[in-house]
Amino acid sequence: MDTEMMFVYFFSKKDPIVGIIFFGVMGTGVVSTFVSHSHLAFKIIMLFGLLYVSSFWFGTSYKIDDQEIKIKSGPFTTIVPIKEINRIRKIKTLQSAPALSFDRIAVDWGKNNSVIISPREKEEFIRVLKEKNRRIKIDKNLFPKEVVGE
Repeated sequence: MDTEMMFVYFFSKKDPIVGIIFFGVMGTGVVSTFVSHSHLAFKIIMLFGLLYVSSFWFGTSYKIDDQEIKIKSGPFTTIVPIKEINRIRKIKTLQSAPALSFDRIAVDWGKNNSVIISPREKEEFIRVLKEKNRRIKIDKNLFPKEVVGE
């Protein structure tokens, strides 16, 4: 029996200020390295640094399949088992996370696990997760009642 696994793909919401922070710092370093006649090895290191930072900006996404959320952020991946998610809540933090926006949510699972993300289509993201695990508790101030399912 051949069963196709269906998945839904979400991109991270991106705030311009986060982009300025990401690329402003690295871009300034790269430009100053090339203008100041730095050693070739340092120029190469700075270019790799810019590529590394770019991998987060262009490579942060959330893929939901039947069993898990696969959170990709640059070269890093976090797997969250959907059946273990117990709560989704709004969070305001500047903590480093696979989220490119300050409009963030925390996904709590298991006993003490949590990840901070910022899906562009937040309501749809929650709706898809609630379809797969009805026991997920959603903070009441996060979404309208239609999305929360109350």
